[in-house]
Amino acid sequence: MKLGFVSIEKTLWGDSKTNDRIFGGKATKRSRYGAITKDRIVRTLRSAEICRKGGLKYHVIDSEWKWTYLTSYEAHKLISYSEGLVTVITFSTRHYGSLRLMQRIVRQIAAVND
Repeated sequence: MKLGFVSIEKTLWGDSKTNDRIFGGKATKRSRYGAITKDRIVRTLRSAEICRKGGLKYHVIDSEWKWTYLTSYEAHKLISYSEGLVTVITFSTRHYGSLRLMQRIVRQIAAVND
């Protein structure tokens, strides 16, 4: 899993001059996976596995609500399920502490990649 910021528009639709690639992907809306943390973890990992096995390029994980953000443990586990995928994890700026949570997740992923 690579870390970094990219232009989603350019990445999703390819080079604007050639526009030769459109890639498939899946959006995972974690709030739809119920109120039990274990269920959200299992279903998010299953979604990543389905993307990978299905040959999709992108997996967007939309946390939407503070209580559905990825945990550090889950981010660590997600790496093994996301081999070959571009994984986009969303964080809402309207939540107090979202920057701190985002930094913790990024550190966890970076530590595994080292």
